[in-house]
Amino acid sequence: MQKISPKPALYKPFLKRLIKTTPDPLSFLEYLLRNEDIVRLPMLRTNYIVNDPEAIHHVLLGNKDNYTKKGTGYEKIQRIMGKGLLTASGKEWVQRHKQFQPQFHGKPITECVPLIHKYTQAMLEKLQLKKGASINISQEMMSLAMNISSEALLGINISEHSLELVRKIHILNDYAVRSSTLWKWLPTLKNLRFQSVKKEFNDFILTHIKNSLVTAHKPLLQSLLHKNSAGEFLLTDEAILGEVNNFFVAGHETTGNALSWTLYNLIKNPYVLAKVQTEIKRNLGLNLPTAESLDKFAYLEMVISESLRLYPPIWIFTRRAINNDQLSNYTIAENSIVNIVPYFIHRHPAYWSQPNIFYPERFSSEAVKSRPKCAYIPFGFGPRFCIGRQFALLNMKIILIMLLQRFVPHLPQADYQVKPALLVTLKPSQDIFLKLN
Repeated sequence: MQKISPKPALYKPFLKRLIKTTPDPLSFLEYLLRNEDIVRLPMLRTNYIVNDPEAIHHVLLGNKDNYTKKGTGYEKIQRIMGKGLLTASGKEWVQRHKQFQPQFHGKPITECVPLIHKYTQAMLEKLQLKKGASINISQEMMSLAMNISSEALLGINISEHSLELVRKIHILNDYAVRSSTLWKWLPTLKNLRFQSVKKEFNDFILTHIKNSLVTAHKPLLQSLLHKNSAGEFLLTDEAILGEVNNFFVAGHETTGNALSWTLYNLIKNPYVLAKVQTEIKRNLGLNLPTAESLDKFAYLEMVISESLRLYPPIWIFTRRAINNDQLSNYTIAENSIVNIVPYFIHRHPAYWSQPNIFYPERFSSEAVKSRPKCAYIPFGFGPRFCIGRQFALLNMKIILIMLLQRFVPHLPQADYQVKPALLVTLKPSQDIFLKLN
């Protein structure tokens, strides 16, 4: 682990660089980490950026009880999603995790395969009509991920409304990132629009999940909608919405973005794309992928891992120190904020050769063993490891296989470039377009 200076980055250079690079925060963060793996920021409240696998391991697992999500900015995300598994901490999180974990492993997940087939096939038939035209694949992947997750987890069919819901979530996410909680109660145009869109979104979700309770037999939904002897829901509407929105928003947004980035990386690297399509043809031909057949796709799995390395949907984890702690030779004072940024640890040159190059072979079993565990954390690490990892990867593999069985994707133009944008998730700065032949 590199040693760090006990002094923060110089105040004047910090402000100068901040002003200069505000439109490009990734470049600014990269500047801060250019010489050190742990950086203290000169802000009103002490903030650290931690970019060292050993220190990350300590925060997320080794001394996990000393670090909490409370007071770290997750309150802004709660304004969109409400209180649920993603935003909970402490005993509240333990209780929720224990309640929901059985629905995200084994049989409940593999039983979702027919649904993934159904919605992916419907999307492919629609894209077939647009063959040769420029297609907004970001929008298609986000809508597809939303359709699958809503019905698979909650028994809600929203296919007729998914594009509108994607638009509403984008508005809510943008508000969460760009607005200040200090002025949230003022009747500004931005606040009023946020409240209006949030109400429309919540009303839609609540109505559909209560209606689906009659016909859908989803354990996740049933566990939220228990009734008492008088036929009244035990949880309030606000509590139900919080739990549902945590799964609904976080689940589809991360998977949709990951699919878009993976297709972008494949198109930018035609040799890798050809290898993936050869693997698909060899193992499946034109047959539908099953949960069992996915074990044959070692190279596709490496491709997905490499795409998640370069563009991790959850680009930052933030924790607050409850008590004083020690990271390397640095004392982390209580109430300090610790920021772990997968986007940068995934590109650290000490652990990744030519880190900005798309090279799936770096995820061969031999290469993986040679790296520290916390050099790669797209799904987090420790007890708060993403509960939906298995479901997300199942979706990604099946969707990519089915799409690449039918189409060869191409760039809309040779010099096409897309940069990442730091919102609630790591989104493309502009929607990704491609052509399908």
